[in-house]
Amino acid sequence: MDEKMLVGVDIGGTTIKIAFINLQGDIIKSWEIETDKRERGQHIPTTISKSIDQKLNESYQSKKRLIGIGIGAPGPVNKDDGSISVAVNLGWENFPLKDILERETSLPVVVENDANIAAIGEMWKGAGKGATNLICVTLGTGVGGGLSLMVRLYMVQMELVVKLVILPLFLRLVQLVIVGNRDV
Repeated sequence: MDEKMLVGVDIGGTTIKIAFINLQGDIIKSWEIETDKRERGQHIPTTISKSIDQKLNESYQSKKRLIGIGIGAPGPVNKDDGSISVAVNLGWENFPLKDILERETSLPVVVENDANIAAIGEMWKGAGKGATNLICVTLGTGVGGGLSLMVRLYMVQMELVVKLVILPLFLRLVQLVIVGNRDV
């Protein structure tokens, strides 16, 4: 019997990164597609679904191998229904991402903030593997962050520690890199 897989999706403002992943977290196949922001991003779930089906067909794999989809999406995520409260870069407001993608793919879907997922991934398989504490700052179309303390993830979305400590320091560092060590 073929090994079961998960689908990992990272929705960005420019590209959507997708991967088939085994249960040990190893990437089997990864690819990117353009983020279709037409009509306030309404086509994004359909584009993701079609891309997954296309890659399965290209590799002669059955959709029955897929257990479910995990999505990292920009903006605050409603934990009750998997909707995105607001994602300015995509045009989403109270966007029912989980419901639409489950309908499009016939697979269970879990939605979480992309920066929080990045922090979890770094603790599990990345630069933070084996660490007890981790601060993860993500840069893309926007800036995000996740804070993991004593191997428990604390969702840090515009909370005091980010607003008052991490983000100002990070922005100062970016200024120094971009404009040099001038009086900024």
